[in-house]
Amino acid sequence: MGIGLRSLGWVNETFVLRMLWTATGWSFGYTLVGVGRELDMTRYTRIGLVGAVASTVILLTPIGFGAAALALGLGWFLVLSVSGGVTLRGAWLTAGKATGRGSD
Repeated sequence: MGIGLRSLGWVNETFVLRMLWTATGWSFGYTLVGVGRELDMTRYTRIGLVGAVASTVILLTPIGFGAAALALGLGWFLVLSVSGGVTLRGAWLTAGKATGRGSD
């Protein structure tokens, strides 16, 4: 798609390179959605959808190839860190309530 748009002159060459990073984000998101559906874990499905949609932002912004790679990595880091932090906090609070040491 990107090469076709480039050959028509509708986009510049950095669009094609950014499309590589966007496709990487989409494929990782698709993998997480598949794993989430297979294991019946809605958390992974939500992470995959959010990350895949957020990866599209890279395609729509006029940044260079290196900055797109950095944006993709930081974006996925943020999505996975927030999700993991929320899950760990929930597990910690649940374990604290079970032992009587948790705070409400």
